[in-house]
Amino acid sequence: MFSFGAKPQCPCYPLAKEWVEQRLGWIRGQFGTTIFDDRPLVFPTDDFFPDDYDGTDDAARAVLRRVANLMDVPSDRVALRIDDAGFPTDFGKRWTITIDRRELGRPHRLITIFASELAQGRLFVEDRADDAFDADLLTDLTASALGFALFLANAAQSLESSSFWPGTRLSRPASMTPPMFGWMLAHLAWFENDPKPGWEKYLGNTSKTDFREGVRYLFATGDTTFRPRAVSS
Repeated sequence: MFSFGAKPQCPCYPLAKEWVEQRLGWIRGQFGTTIFDDRPLVFPTDDFFPDDYDGTDDAARAVLRRVANLMDVPSDRVALRIDDAGFPTDFGKRWTITIDRRELGRPHRLITIFASELAQGRLFVEDRADDAFDADLLTDLTASALGFALFLANAAQSLESSSFWPGTRLSRPASMTPPMFGWMLAHLAWFENDPKPGWEKYLGNTSKTDFREGVRYLFATGDTTFRPRAVSS
């Protein structure tokens, strides 16, 4: 049957919904400025990435510096290693991110990788969080809240882990899922009091349906523990 006028539903199941809301509040407390406050949401446009990208090593390094700048990481603190050895990021004196050379032809994916790796540094090297059960989820959410939500949402997958939500026997995802990204971004539209924000055009199909359902639900119910700063302060 068609469900015209059906009651809106949160795209996340309750445990994931609660986690997104609680951790968004935690991130705001840690960083002070997020996309839900006064930090810009980064778009895949020349305004944020003005340099021509030609797929060279130097172009990739320029993108890394740009992402670092947008995430408040000094550009001289980051370095890029390009090979296929699969080294993890080296969080030494300089944060050295390793990518496969084949990734050079995928600039949007490069940006997503860089944002995720730098979020790990900001969380764990800067001693903001320990290696808790939700470390991977928290990395995704932090990279998103620090500007790169659209990039992370467009790369989202529904991958289950072998672990459970604390205190339950319910499987938790290995990384943030499209419904979780949709719910997170729905808060941004709700905070802006704009159910059809202009930035939605940059959101791919991966999370767009969940985003729209989240918007419908939030505007209809306001059912969230994560509030605009003016309300929560």
